[in-house]
Amino acid sequence: MVTNGIYIRKLKRRDLSQLLKWGSHDDLLFEPYNFPKYDRFELLSWYFEKRSPLKKRIFGIFLDKELVGFLTLKNINYLKRRAEMGIVMNPSLVSRGFGTKAIKLLFDYVRRKTYLKTIWLKTASFNYRAIRSYDKCGFEIKERIHIPYESQNNKYQLISEYDYFTIIDGDIYTHYVIMEREV
Repeated sequence: MVTNGIYIRKLKRRDLSQLLKWGSHDDLLFEPYNFPKYDRFELLSWYFEKRSPLKKRIFGIFLDKELVGFLTLKNINYLKRRAEMGIVMNPSLVSRGFGTKAIKLLFDYVRRKTYLKTIWLKTASFNYRAIRSYDKCGFEIKERIHIPYESQNNKYQLISEYDYFTIIDGDIYTHYVIMEREV
């Protein structure tokens, strides 16, 4: 299925080289969302880890033939019929609606091809752009939690520049929201 030139499909090995051409977030807050500058071996290891047959799926988000992002379904629980969703976009192409369209396509795929009933996700409370996109896709906030930030790099710079963080026992913490949507 295609929405305004955006489509998703399973990410393939031949797509991986495009990830290395992506831009970077300039804002320190979003640095953990930059795709790492992997060598060939690291890139293949990342790819195979993301597509574990029973518990994970990874889909490329394409605009024509350009890889503009990827979606993951992980922590798939077949008994509870739930999975966790993740999304990463090329930082050079954010705020164009591609992620929102891709998430809607993913839900269409999940309805047609899986037995999953619920998709959930976790995102930092300061990631307003992502929360707005998830809201447009029908996700609702179910819980707010205060846990270690996904990147412990630059902790003192983050603490000094942003009010979103605290340090507890040497680790930097922030608030996250857990969002959920029925398929």
